Amino acid sequence: MSSLHVCLFGKLEVRMCGSELTSSLSGKAQELLAYLLLHRRSHPREKLATLLWQHGSSQRTKAYLRKALWQLRDALESKTENASSVVRTDDDWIQINPEASPWADVVAFEAAFDAVRDCPASEMPPEDVRALQEAETLYRGDLLENWYEEWCLMERERLRDMFLRMLGRLARCCEHNGAYDTGIQYGLRLLRIDPARERGHRQLMRLRARAGNRIAALRQYERCAEVLDRELGVAPAAATRRLRDQIEADTFPDADGGPTRTPAAGTLRPNPCRRRAPVSGPKARHRRPRRRLFRTD
Repeated sequence: MSSLHVCLFGKLEVRMCGSELTSSLSGKAQELLAYLLLHRRSHPREKLATLLWQHGSSQRTKAYLRKALWQLRDALESKTENASSVVRTDDDWIQINPEASPWADVVAFEAAFDAVRDCPASEMPPEDVRALQEAETLYRGDLLENWYEEWCLMERERLRDMFLRMLGRLARCCEHNGAYDTGIQYGLRLLRIDPARERGHRQLMRLRARAGNRIAALRQYERCAEVLDRELGVAPAAATRRLRDQIEADTFPDADGGPTRTPAAGTLRPNPCRRRAPVSGPKARHRRPRRRLFRTD
């Protein structure tokens, strides 16, 4: 593990060799480090100077950059003799040294999400689900809270959207695996961040219904309708209303679109991989249809 450990979600925290370093860095040195960690490539000095100091002549902003870079390296050197291995510089370029591999929560968070971005929740292996659960805990708050630089605001929005999609993916994994109570917690956290996310309300409606609490599922629909009307002035979409009707009737669509009774909470679900012997004769007419999980978004 790298000796440099940086948390960018919520309040910035910088630790070097186990020692707290945040207070030792000036505001611009903190910003320079955060930007280099979020964008791990070589950056022209002139571009960084213009980005971090938007006002002033080119000569002055470059002087500010040199000062912030000196402060950053001086703080790192106070904890280790290998500060130069973390930040690589030359006359025209600055970057985080990829060989130093400093740990940052945002980098670990993005790597976990990117690893399963194109994998359906129903096909995710247990180790990927666990990795995604660990990544979810890294999100202690929005990126660099109380920072209002333009570049930071754009990154904050991007990572918040990624986090919401991560919560939705975890909720779908829980739904697929029958861990409904855990899935509900992920769904609730999602809606605390984005109360008007209609897909999140549908997900919670399904999870509550599958957990055997039809009343809570219908109340979730009412909350969805109230939030959409209050914040956006719109009614729930047809898919949401259709799901509400199916919950009221205690039915969900199966893979072919036909009605299927939802199993009561605590009952065993048929194993989709287990083959049943064909039934013939008079008993075949009375055999109940095979239950299937309803589809998710």
